Amino acid sequence: LHTTLLIITSLAGIIALGAAAGGYLIDNTKIYERIILIISAFALLRVGLLSDSIGIILLVAIIILQKIRISSKVKATKY
Repeated sequence: LHTTLLIITSLAGIIALGAAAGGYLIDNTKIYERIILIISAFALLRVGLLSDSIGIILLVAIIILQKIRISSKVKATKY
């Protein structure tokens, strides 16, 4: 169980770091999203339940924010 959690959080951290460096997660990232993704990545790559929780919360927040932004773009282009 510990190893599985370690692998999942490490992969999430690498995804967050890659998105911050590449400037793209689900949509193009804004500067503030990149900063949050970097914080998330370092929190996820650090060992500890608290840092993992913070990292996951930040990563999920950015994913939700980008999904909302994409859906508003789609609604705007329909009319």
